[in-house]
Amino acid sequence: MSENPLKACVTSIQMPAEAKRRMVETLTAQPAPKKHVFAPRWKIRAGALLLALFFCCSVPVLAASIDPLYQLMYRFSPGTAQFFRPVAKSAVSNGIKMTVLSSYIHGDTAEFYLSMQDLEGNRIDATTDLNDSYSIYTPFDCSSYSEIVSYDEPTKTATLRVTISQANGNAIQGDKITFSTKEIISQESESIDVEVPLALSNLPMDAATSPVYVTGVGSSSAFLPDFSDSFDALVPGEPQIIPSVENMTLTGAGFADGKLHIQMAAENMLQTNSHAFLWLETADGTKVSCDYSVSFFEETAGQRTDYTEYIFSVSPEELSSCRVVGDFFSYGIFTEGDWSVTFPLENTE
Repeated sequence: MSENPLKACVTSIQMPAEAKRRMVETLTAQPAPKKHVFAPRWKIRAGALLLALFFCCSVPVLAASIDPLYQLMYRFSPGTAQFFRPVAKSAVSNGIKMTVLSSYIHGDTAEFYLSMQDLEGNRIDATTDLNDSYSIYTPFDCSSYSEIVSYDEPTKTATLRVTISQANGNAIQGDKITFSTKEIISQESESIDVEVPLALSNLPMDAATSPVYVTGVGSSSAFLPDFSDSFDALVPGEPQIIPSVENMTLTGAGFADGKLHIQMAAENMLQTNSHAFLWLETADGTKVSCDYSVSFFEETAGQRTDYTEYIFSVSPEELSSCRVVGDFFSYGIFTEGDWSVTFPLENTE
């Protein structure tokens, strides 16, 4: 039998909807294997082979159910999952179109460009951001970041560059990858060089703290403390408004463990991505950066509040001539959707 008739016979196989549903529920209910637990190699290979055969026979009729199966296959064999993922270089959701424009590989790093075009309104602008909501499925472990590079107002189209680097440092071979995102934020507002109304000469020397679960750590230098997921943060106080700043308030300041802590709170951070960069400024204009910052959140009666605490290595005496200054940022438009593209990662024009 020639290749084309065989392919037609295989792809015409139909799986009953109820059987397909039961298989998806059974497979997705199984926990993913943990990397540190040994598993016999033949079991993983057999599972991957079974899923591969299932994909070969039923991809044409699984459009609605491919996601859970794809997720399951990706747990066991990312390379196999990407091999069977069909190429789709554009996607439209909630009136916004995402398209892969080009890609470029250089060593262990690859870049690809995406366009985001609003087909219905004005939700895309020069400040468009993916709000850290994107996922990248590759056959290899990698780190990544995204940034906007241009905006065309007449067509309401923003171009973003996504950069990925292979974790082991090996050269990227041009495999197929899947990029997906569920959130877009835009209409960024900023308040620059804002003085925070805080009396530094009257701070508690032993401020009350409580352990919190750390969700993020930032530093402008190579110095970072050696701590686990737990951190002793200031107990939040009553929010104090900061003039000309929206969505963020001052909730605490004081010394703990010999260091100055300043705490900021943000409401609706998941939608606004409100954040700030704080520093101390002396009388002669010298800037004193924080050693590091720690992020965490608390939920009360279903209401989430995100906090960022800035830690400075300064003494009370050094604060006598200082003031607290910051740059504050927030986004005004939050758009949800379901955008996903799959494409070969290769050098293109």
